[in-house]
Amino acid sequence: MNTVEKIKIMQAWLNGQKIRYRVEGGVWCYTDNSCTCPTWDWSTCVYEIAPREFWINVSNRGACTLHIAKSLADGAAGRDRIECIHVREIVDDNS
Repeated sequence: MNTVEKIKIMQAWLNGQKIRYRVEGGVWCYTDNSCTCPTWDWSTCVYEIAPREFWINVSNRGACTLHIAKSLADGAAGRDRIECIHVREIVDDNS
């Protein structure tokens, strides 16, 4: 990963986006701005901007509402909700 790519990831974190990281070959961990600062240990960890994720409530009237968390979608669901669709961005995992 070059310096420009590293800066893009760090700037995304500063802008409030979630970052995911892992030790090479390990399980992804997620962070956001509630973390004081990621370690940015580029020699042992892989970092990237976390895939976007959201939930859509679909009502029997055809209305759709977007929510940033499942708990928020469930809390906002009316009796007319027919489904809650979970959407996660697909990220090419070449790391």
